[in-house]
Amino acid sequence: MPSPLRILAVCRGNVSRSPAAEYLLRASLDQRFALASAGIGARQVVGSGTDRWTAALLGKRGIDVSPHQARQLNGAIIGQAELILTMEQSQRSWVLAENPAAVKRTFTLVEFARLAVAVRGQNPQSVSDMIRRAADSRAVYRPVDEANDEIPDPHGRLIDDYRTAVSAIDQAVSVVVGELSRYPQLRSPVQAKPFAGFAF
Repeated sequence: MPSPLRILAVCRGNVSRSPAAEYLLRASLDQRFALASAGIGARQVVGSGTDRWTAALLGKRGIDVSPHQARQLNGAIIGQAELILTMEQSQRSWVLAENPAAVKRTFTLVEFARLAVAVRGQNPQSVSDMIRRAADSRAVYRPVDEANDEIPDPHGRLIDDYRTAVSAIDQAVSVVVGELSRYPQLRSPVQAKPFAGFAF
């Protein structure tokens, strides 16, 4: 059995948006995928759980996020991930500043959902092929407004802001899950990588 395809969700503090994306993806994807999350500015909250409003909203969806502990993103984690989904463009820029080679596997979550649907007609042969085609199609399928590809940070705001963020993440995750699930094959043979336990 091939090693799982490693997906990383990224936000700022790793206490709200990225754990929401991680656990929503985890709830819907099969064992062919390994999920993790981290934050670009999580040093002050490392080890913290998911914030209460996000946990409550996910709990209503039947998802328990109590095992989550916030982590600071670093180059080693970025290097392991085969698909990186950020919540904002600034976080994507942070990832690429740390590891420029990640450019073709790093997207905002909403952007990737949009591009994955757009390249469906190109008949990708595997998940990794679809990710590559999505990256190559960025210039063709541009959003009217780049802000539409972002999910604003609800941290410290009102419960309605959390509802909006979690709902937007849930919608994008549903699209991503549908597209990833189209492809029985994860990678082409030459792209197969050994799986040495996710340090995620």
